[in-house]
Amino acid sequence: MAEFKNQFTTQLQSLNGFEPQVPEFQRCLKRRETDKPMTDEDVARFARNITADRISELASSDHFLRITKPELPTPNGKTQKNPNYLNPCSYYLWSQGEEPIDDELTTMMFFTAEYRCSEKPVPSA
Repeated sequence: MAEFKNQFTTQLQSLNGFEPQVPEFQRCLKRRETDKPMTDEDVARFARNITADRISELASSDHFLRITKPELPTPNGKTQKNPNYLNPCSYYLWSQGEEPIDDELTTMMFFTAEYRCSEKPVPSA
């Protein structure tokens, strides 16, 4: 995870100057002509909003409970040990290496790695 974080800015900068290869197709999808080019602040705002929306949706659906709780309730009311507790490697789908970067599972794995491995102290509940 640290390597990913360290390389992220460099890899992100490699996208600067990207030109769509099919401008005619892109133009037909837009309602009107672009008034001004996107700024770095625009990109940062979009990234923050998309990330916040995705994490909020996953949290609202209790998806993070699968990886942040040491025990999980069973249908009969008892609890059992959670094999996925803070363990991003426990998901069998993760090992297949074909998951798209924007799917729910990938988001949860990045969240788990960040939650578990972050150097920042975890706020007390």
